[in-house]
Amino acid sequence: MLLATGCTVAVVDEGTAADEDETTTAQGNVSVERVVALGEGTVGRTHVSARFVRVSGGIDQRTAERVVGSARLEQDAAVGCSWQQAPATATPNAEGSIELLDVGEIVVRAGTRALPLAARAFPDVGDLVSGVVYTSRDHSSELPEASTYSIETSGSPLVEGFSVQVEAPSTPVGVFVSQPSLVRLGIERLPLEAEFTLSTGEELLVGWDAGRPSLGDRIYLDLVAAEQGQQLRCVFEDDGEGVVPAQLNGFAAGAQIDIALHRHRRTMVRRASGVIDEAVVDFDFAVAARAMTNE
Repeated sequence: MLLATGCTVAVVDEGTAADEDETTTAQGNVSVERVVALGEGTVGRTHVSARFVRVSGGIDQRTAERVVGSARLEQDAAVGCSWQQAPATATPNAEGSIELLDVGEIVVRAGTRALPLAARAFPDVGDLVSGVVYTSRDHSSELPEASTYSIETSGSPLVEGFSVQVEAPSTPVGVFVSQPSLVRLGIERLPLEAEFTLSTGEELLVGWDAGRPSLGDRIYLDLVAAEQGQQLRCVFEDDGEGVVPAQLNGFAAGAQIDIALHRHRRTMVRRASGVIDEAVVDFDFAVAARAMTNE
């Protein structure tokens, strides 16, 4: 198995000797994203992607992840809320290289569904990146939640084929919001799918049916006002409740807010195969809704 994010293995090409000062590292990531739309104005989708990255020349691995688009939700992010800014442009070391490895055909199976991924040539980035990425062909394929997923590859001349099984989490359910202004109206809990107005400058309570925290799942809440260029992200333990402090609820008045509550699970698999011997599978299952801020 060879999908790994944040994990590395030294590699030596056949017929050459390893230079103690120059190691090549290989890592990869398989990501399964599923969004369930609640209410009007939001769109559900499913997207699966896979990248197998080998870097050389001392390129920073986080930089390589940003260049090839494999950077995902941080499983170890600190609990709390913060305003998000656009990520800085990645600038890899011009003397190194980033290779996206060909692992043959990839099929993701879950329940009765089989989803082949399409191999696509990665756009050139200053001649530093070459190879292929794998993605689902569109966003309409339905994949189940809380199910066993099997990820299979046919292999290539460089990488042995593999088959691995991982358990997907459930999508958050029972999601509600509450604010002091709603309580004053006699509404203790408002389901996320209901139409509502978000009062800025007030504490926002978000609740959901708790999952299985022993599995290490984390909850991410994203509040995005795209037209104003504002995005607030909160990280919570998966214990059923989280609070956005009043001082951080500073969206512009009259803004349209896209709300998404994610359950994120990261599974590490260690199994030698070809040039990579570790793997990470990311599940990001979310529900999405829309609200307006008060004038």
